[in-house]
Amino acid sequence: MQKGIIFLTVIILSRITSTYAQSPSMQAWQILLDKKELADYFKGTFARLGIRVDSTGEAFTVVHAGDHFTLENGIDSSKVDYIISIKPENVRNMQKHGLDGKIDENESFKIQAAIFTPISQSMFSSPEMNNKLFVKRSKVENHLHVYLYNKEKTQYVAHTILWVNDQWIVVPGIYGKSKRTFILSPEQALMFQHKVYAANQTNSKTGWKEFLHWYTTWKKEVSVVSK
Repeated sequence: MQKGIIFLTVIILSRITSTYAQSPSMQAWQILLDKKELADYFKGTFARLGIRVDSTGEAFTVVHAGDHFTLENGIDSSKVDYIISIKPENVRNMQKHGLDGKIDENESFKIQAAIFTPISQSMFSSPEMNNKLFVKRSKVENHLHVYLYNKEKTQYVAHTILWVNDQWIVVPGIYGKSKRTFILSPEQALMFQHKVYAANQTNSKTGWKEFLHWYTTWKKEVSVVSK
């Protein structure tokens, strides 16, 4: 009986130790795990998101579990939808703006601003998005500027998307003369993430054809051809 109690105590202590051994970024995420509104916000954009934190070497996976999140140490690239690299301040900002469990338009912008370029880099690195036939059928220009604005149009983040050597490259900031410029709200950016994720989930000709049909209409609403 005494050995059983000792064994149980060791298990409990090991779990406590494991929790405290988590990286600082994982610890920051802990208080967001049961925020249903945050889970609802990201529903349909990923199931498993790999996160690498620049300058610290931290790597963990955020698992969307329906009405909450769970965390796993490390990243299995074969099991995640995207892998994004973010800065430590992005993790802190995500914690700050998701803490109260309420996401208004201002917080939506700040959450999207933290992941906008990293998740675009991951989405545009997939084999499907870099398929030359798919790119040709999409009639997408090879030099794009993409801006994400807040509601008041007083703040923004932006990146440049280039088709170079048969692959997409997403670069933070605005470079060169684009052939098309996108002006997105947080809701429009979130919609794009939904549509790409849905196409990736089906990963079928029909799924990607539906995405192209949607994209052809959508881009006319949120972008202009550069003169």
